Amino acid sequence: MMKYIIASVFMMFLLVSCNGEKKQKGKHPDMGLIVGKVESNSFELMNTKRIEKEWSERISPKGESVSFKGFEIIKGQTQGDSKDDFYMLYARTDNGATRAAALLTLLDGEFYFQKNKTEAGSIYTVIQCNGECNEGCLPIVIDKNGSKYLSCSPCDNCLKTEKSIIQ
Repeated sequence: MMKYIIASVFMMFLLVSCNGEKKQKGKHPDMGLIVGKVESNSFELMNTKRIEKEWSERISPKGESVSFKGFEIIKGQTQGDSKDDFYMLYARTDNGATRAAALLTLLDGEFYFQKNKTEAGSIYTVIQCNGECNEGCLPIVIDKNGSKYLSCSPCDNCLKTEKSIIQ
């Protein structure tokens, strides 16, 4: 009888502890939250629920709640002074009118947000491109004087918003 009680308690503890996404750590904890990793020439997302919650809370306009979905890691080439490879985390709203992106750093097969050091701490930038265009109003990366900047591709009715997130 005692064995069954102990086994039941253990199983209940296991179910409760497995419920929900745990913060997954990478090889470089000093880089902050791991966003994904390279697995067999494809990109595997990590900590998606945590990032989705952070973006929905921190980059939504005040008084509004914006929910992002369709998170993916994209590899592309910069526009501007040179054609360099970049990685970004990309997401969109349900209606597709708002798209958001943040630059990523690839280190030992793991993706982390590309950050800048400030007095307030390490920050990364998320860009929002909001507009209903047939083409354009998508996050792009521009190389200017050797630095990479997020922007939105041309569109008549595109509103670009940048938010900095301290991590």
